[in-house]
Amino acid sequence: EVKAAWKEIAGDFIGANTEPVSVKEGHLVLRVTQPAVRFHLEQLKPELLKKIQSRFGKGKVKSIRFNLG
Repeated sequence: EVKAAWKEIAGDFIGANTEPVSVKEGHLVLRVTQPAVRFHLEQLKPELLKKIQSRFGKGKVKSIRFNLG
């Protein structure tokens, strides 16, 4: 569900440089292409989380983790 809508939620740049890996127990794990993008995403994390929660509800995703890969 989140995977299918990710690029629409995240936007073109973030969508092109990340990939949703899983949503388990309310934790969204994103694979990130570069360390610089990961740093940028850490700054945007509250905004991204708010967008996801407004679309899917607060219970679906409670936190976001970034993994380089």
